[in-house]
Formats: sequence, C-alpha cells, structure tokens
Amino acid sequence: MGRSSHVGHPNPSERLMTVLTDTQIVTASGGLVELGYAVAADTSTTATTAGTATTLATVTFVADGSPVLIEWNVGIVSPPVVASGLLNFVLNIDGSDVRTYWGSVRNDPQGTNYLDNSLSLRHRYTPSAGSHTVVVKAYVSSGTGIIHSGGVYGDALLRVSKIVQATQWPAVTTGTIICTSSTRPASPFVGQQIYETDTGRKYLYTGSTWVSDTPGLVLLNSTTVSSASSVSVDSLFSSTYDNYLIIPRVSGTLNSGLSMKLRSSGSDDSSANYSYQSLTGQSTSATATNSSSQTSWVVGSSYSINYPAQDILLVAPNLPARTSYRASFTQDGGSAIFYRTFAGDLATSTQYTGMTIYPASGGTFSGVIRTYGYSN
Repeated sequence: MGRSSHVGHPNPSERLMTVLTDTQIVTASGGLVELGYAVAADTSTTATTAGTATTLATVTFVADGSPVLIEWNVGIVSPPVVASGLLNFVLNIDGSDVRTYWGSVRNDPQGTNYLDNSLSLRHRYTPSAGSHTVVVKAYVSSGTGIIHSGGVYGDALLRVSKIVQATQWPAVTTGTIICTSSTRPASPFVGQQIYETDTGRKYLYTGSTWVSDTPGLVLLNSTTVSSASSVSVDSLFSSTYDNYLIIPRVSGTLNSGLSMKLRSSGSDDSSANYSYQSLTGQSTSATATNSSSQTSWVVGSSYSINYPAQDILLVAPNLPARTSYRASFTQDGGSAIFYRTFAGDLATSTQYTGMTIYPASGGTFSGVIRTYGYSN
C-alpha cells in the first residue's frame, strides 16, 4: 500500500488533475483511482502439487458501488517436474473463484521447464458498497512444481482501482474539478476542491461534507454610470446569496439624496410599501426622522461637491420574505461634515432580482456602483 503509480498517461494537450491521495492521474475522460495494492513477499520458492492452489497476493479494499478494475501479473514459475503441462491462475473474490487463466509450460534446451511468458491480466466488475477481498492464486495442472512469487524471478503484483467515470468529473483542470452544483464528484476524497460554474463558488470536501472555499464577499456586478438620471441592474439577486453589500461611488449635478427601488421581472416595485428610520449627526447635534408608506428608500447621497463615502446592506432581497436594508454615508457639505444612517424594510414577500438607483431630487449622476454577495 502507499505506492505511487500513474494511470493512463495522456498526451500533453489533455488537461490533468493530480489526485493528492495517491498521486494518481485522472483525465477529463475518466481514469483510475487506486484502492488497494499488494506485492508477494520476496521469499524463496513455495512447493505446490497438481491442483493445489498457492496464494500469490491478497488485497482488501472498500468499494462505494463504482466499478473497479483488478490488475495482476506474475513472474516466472519454475520448474515443474513434468516436461509439459498447464499453469493455472485463479482470481478469487470474497471467497469465490470467479476466473481461471492458464499458461503453457515447456522444456528449455537445458532441460528446465518454465512458463513461456509471465502473465499480465485484467478483470472489471462492479462490487457492492463495502469491504471486499481479492486473492490471486496459482497451481500446476500436473506433477509437482515450484512457484516463484517474488525476488529475482519477478514480483507477483495485484492492484484494485476504482474506475472514475467522465460523467462524475465532467471537466478537469490541475488541482480543481470544474463542475456544477448538480454534477459534483460522486465519490470525493478528503481535500478535494471543486469550482461550480452555475454558482461561481469554490468548495472543499472535508471527508463528510462540502464547505465553501469562497471569500466572504464576492463581486457580482460593477456598473458604470455616466450622466444618467437613473440606473437599473437586473439578474443581480439570486438564491446563491441571502445578503448583499452595495457600494455606490457617485456624484450628481444636484445636492440630492440617493434613492433605491427593488425590481422583479425587469420592473420597479413602486408600491407604497417602503419604510425607513433615519438618524443624522452634524457637529454636536443629532436628529431622527421616520418615514413610512414610501415608494422608495433613501440609501445615500449624490452630493454635487464630492463623492460621499457610503454603503448599503441589503438583507434577503431574493427570499420570500420582507426585504430589509441599512445604509449609511458621511458627507463633506463644504462648511460641515455630517453622518447619516438609514434602516428600514419593504413590506412585501416578493423575491426581487434587481434594483434601480437614482438621485431623489432629479438631475443626473455619474460614477461606479459595485454589488457584492455575502457567502452563506
């Protein structure tokens, strides 16, 4: 066990993945992952009589229901007492002989009988999930012989490998498997990494579950605004993320607040179901206001003097529940700096997919609006 081997060396144009558990190479079209390996002990010879089998190698492995490939080869068997005869090799699985193979034995010019060639054989079958034992045995058909299973005569080798289907690992790059959320590897190994093309997320297999290997914030959209009265972004919110961070860096032609409406099916929700509470701090004073039954939220500023520092936290816009938000910004008004924060909700259970942002007092605004998803 623990020996390194390479299976199915592909041509250089193929993309490869190194399976870190046993340095196997698996190609995008499928491959083998070693489950068990054995070599007969390098001892002297073992006597056998006709019809009496001698065990050469044994492998016990754990199957997951996938098909496996059994490979074995044996070295020279020498010398049977008979001048000619048959040498039989038996494949035994879980106590039952399932295959028998034979090779001829003949005299050489010096009068020593030996096997014409060593054998290299393969057998494919699909075991049930669980532990299984594979044994390779050998015996001569007549007379008494000596079977060399190791040492200078060549090793008797037995290997069991799982056959990895191309449909299990549909595309492969070095180190990371490319798949979708519905085509993850059926039998992942500890430490295996995948990237899902439909969710844009990385995962790592711990041995019992897949955990996200994606950073906490993932940039989903960056929209450049140029002298626009409003900007709408669709196909933005989805079931992939529950919560979002929106950072507008904009300035306007007027000293105006920045408003937001949520969208679904490509249309703004302009119902009077938006509500929010605001708190403003300026110099040594603070004021608070409350607004309900509005047709939009106040989320920031498009002040004409400079680009305000501001951010918007949007909670559960794509879930079938009320959407809530919190927005804050700090503004240099020229003569004083003030800080404002807003928090509120939208009293619907619509699953929104987009947003519209615009200067509340009219005019146009320019800049960049970036939206990030918080990894669940």
